[in-house]
Amino acid sequence: MSEKLGPMQFGQPSGQVFLGRDLHNEQNYSDKIAYEIDLEIQRIIKECYEKAKSILTQHRDKLDLIATTLLEVETLDAEQIKHLFEHGTLPNRDQSDEGNNQDNKDQGGNNDVKINIQKKDE
Repeated sequence: MSEKLGPMQFGQPSGQVFLGRDLHNEQNYSDKIAYEIDLEIQRIIKECYEKAKSILTQHRDKLDLIATTLLEVETLDAEQIKHLFEHGTLPNRDQSDEGNNQDNKDQGGNNDVKINIQKKDE
């Protein structure tokens, strides 16, 4: 949906795929409308690209910090990324583990996955 084209659906499904026939939409609109759709799609993509670029540029220092940290520790979870973004440092693991344990207690259970691996007798 866009402001220019409105809440419209263009094209009709052509039916089921059978014996190598491709699934495609039947064009039930003019070439002029197809051109307008293409222009609107290009506008939306450019607008979203510029917005993403602006956000990344605005937070470049934090992006670099997360990238540098990833080179050191290889993986980060959501909590660590949030802490890096907000405080500029990795959270103290003792504090984050206590927070997770408290959350598990509050939810009435233990969310840890336990795996028992045994050697198979040959």
